[in-house]
Amino acid sequence: SNLPSAFDLSRLSIEVRDIYGKGAKATASKQTAKTVADGNWNDASIWEGAILPSNQSRVEINHQVTMDGIDAEVRSLLVSSTNFTDASLSISGASSLTVSAFLFVVGSDEDRDAFLTLNGDNTSLTVQNDFQVRRLHDSDQVFFEMNDDSQLDIGGDFLFTADEYSKQSGSTTSSPSLNIG
Repeated sequence: SNLPSAFDLSRLSIEVRDIYGKGAKATASKQTAKTVADGNWNDASIWEGAILPSNQSRVEINHQVTMDGIDAEVRSLLVSSTNFTDASLSISGASSLTVSAFLFVVGSDEDRDAFLTLNGDNTSLTVQNDFQVRRLHDSDQVFFEMNDDSQLDIGGDFLFTADEYSKQSGSTTSSPSLNIG
């Protein structure tokens, strides 16, 4: 067979018609959403294939992304630095993000940072499973910060871990709310 071993289903389009030429068109949903540039969460141009994440997306942020006044739900979220860029997600302006599976903030490359920040009143992050902040190898910093009256709800474990190069930190200011379990 001349078929490739892997298929990119993100651009799959199927059209079904009856004998009278009437029918419906369906497009496969993109299951992985990965950043290709810095910018705002709702700007399609920062996402691979220009497709915004959906509630079924496994999201990978390798750039600096902001959520300001946005409500979103995703399946999982990875904020991870790469060889070329720092990675950050800043949630502010009464935004709400729900992660139905897990959330990882990982510093994985030398001299690169990974950040997750919750800023402002009525800003919330809900992680229905585990939330892990982890520094790997010789990455510069891995940071999680809550400010003002932001809220974090975690349904699973909340873990801060590091290898022998530990430079991790986490902080809160004002009166944020943290609920675990």
